[in-house]
Amino acid sequence: MKVCIVGASGKLGQYMVQHALGRGYEVVGVCRERSVQKLNAFEERITVVPGATNDPEVIRQAVA
Repeated sequence: MKVCIVGASGKLGQYMVQHALGRGYEVVGVCRERSVQKLNAFEERITVVPGATNDPEVIRQAVA
């Protein structure tokens, strides 16, 4: 299963990423460009789409 987590770099978002990976899900995380480094612990295990989490085009790209 593939999931998209908006706000993946936040405290709850990182928990959700970890939980989804633990269940074997393919994860796409959306977060602000300045917060991408917060997801380094998941490097090469998730796809990160940087951008504004309220931008419809960013979300469209993430769920495509």
